[in-house]
Amino acid sequence: MGAVIARWILLAALSLLAACQQNGEQQQASAQNRKVVACAILEDYVTAEFDRAKKPLWLTATPTWIAPSDINQTIDELRKRDPDGPSEHELKQKLVEIERLAKLNPVEECRGLAKIREARSIPDPPDKDAPKTTDDGLFYHYEILSVQVPHVDLNKGEATFEVAQTCGPLCGSGAIITYLRDHQGQWSKADETGTWIS
Repeated sequence: MGAVIARWILLAALSLLAACQQNGEQQQASAQNRKVVACAILEDYVTAEFDRAKKPLWLTATPTWIAPSDINQTIDELRKRDPDGPSEHELKQKLVEIERLAKLNPVEECRGLAKIREARSIPDPPDKDAPKTTDDGLFYHYEILSVQVPHVDLNKGEATFEVAQTCGPLCGSGAIITYLRDHQGQWSKADETGTWIS
């Protein structure tokens, strides 16, 4: 009888171990899928920005985002704006993930983006910390584009990320970009919400 119980415990433990391993593999695959989608979205967005640029464009290769210093305060503000929206727990998970993504270098994370930067962006300008301006002092001789690694929700078919474009000392704008997945599984830009302008 003891041997049967020991064998049953061993089989249960092996079964649990296999389930945990499978779950870990699924989570790893899901994270990899999110990264593939995030990079494809950035490539699409950045390519479109280069196509429409009227001045030389410098795609920065450094994360320039300041994440919310108080996630709980941000959650409170979001809940006030949309009381019927996501739960506090869901918002906290999303904000923690966005904060993590804000620290990543999108050019290092996405090889395709690095190739676009190499082929189309002006090289890192020597005056990048204090760009030279036009004679009137209003504009830079090039524009600066910064993008954040997108937060991808595969279940909802939604990806969001922040961008900033700077054209002078007091000239620039920021926005939150939203991409949605259609019924064929294709992702496309669905919305651009301005966050600041100067």
